[in-house]
Amino acid sequence: MNPDSASKALRHAEAALDFYPEWSLVRFVDIRENAIFEIESQDARRAVLRIHRPDYQTASAIRSELEWMRYLCASGMRVPEPILNRRDSPLTHTPSGATVSVLSWLPGTSLSEFRDGQFKDASELTRICRRLGCELARLHNLSDRFSKSAGFTRWSWDSLGFLGKTPHWGRFWEHPSLSTDQRRLMTKFRRAVRNKLQSWDAMGLEFGLIHADALPENVLVDGEDVYLIDFDDCGYGYRMYELAVAVWGLRSLPGHSALTAALHSGYCAARPLPDWQWKTLEGFIVVRNLLCLGWIADRAEIGDTDERFVKHTQWLESEGVRWLESNS
Repeated sequence: MNPDSASKALRHAEAALDFYPEWSLVRFVDIRENAIFEIESQDARRAVLRIHRPDYQTASAIRSELEWMRYLCASGMRVPEPILNRRDSPLTHTPSGATVSVLSWLPGTSLSEFRDGQFKDASELTRICRRLGCELARLHNLSDRFSKSAGFTRWSWDSLGFLGKTPHWGRFWEHPSLSTDQRRLMTKFRRAVRNKLQSWDAMGLEFGLIHADALPENVLVDGEDVYLIDFDDCGYGYRMYELAVAVWGLRSLPGHSALTAALHSGYCAARPLPDWQWKTLEGFIVVRNLLCLGWIADRAEIGDTDERFVKHTQWLESEGVRWLESNS
């Protein structure tokens, strides 16, 4: 991570705490879209302080994210709960120029920390993935009943958001590290995915509010509970894109085919999912890899962009091409 980015984030965090006088800074946690700090209250409660990435989400969009999370909490779903500042607002704009929100800290171990040897038996990770599928279905079920406010606004993970002239995560087909042949390939992917989305839309592929980033690092395991954190990318999107992101993340864990089946089973136990919709999974995994190329192009501060670039381009040039050849 860029030391200047960390130093700047720390200054913003210290300025933000003037708006949360009962809280104090504990430690820096991470920086991706947002800079994340752990803070602690005078009565020993823990919370997450987020310094929001400039020009990523608007203030209205962040307020809408927090509104949705409050609804999910009130509906009995275990997700981080927004904490109000001294002015009884969920969002803070500091004199240092930062936009800040604070969320309750949830206990648990990130699914990304689970590796071979950390399970009682092979069935434990399978159980976790089945529970994750149930949790995503529950999220979609509750969201279908959500009565949003008049000012609610979140971006859409749709054809324009994925592939338009200004996609949410950048123009992946123009990543500066792409070779001439790779640029041609990205253009082919862009055309093929757009055509498939049009076809799937005509067939009634499910679309609604989604978390949109259910990777292992955003899934916490606490005993029997499995739940989601980091709603920063939430919005309106294809429910199968939601599942594809989760499945893509499971590829880093042992036995990912069985884990994918467990996630699918858990989702179907809580929400209907027609077989034809599940068969769009690989196409949305292609989409996720394309988007990630756009994402890393503008985030040099995360420090591992070269490794990520290789991972996504290699997948697209192998498994992605097989999908492309059968869907072009």
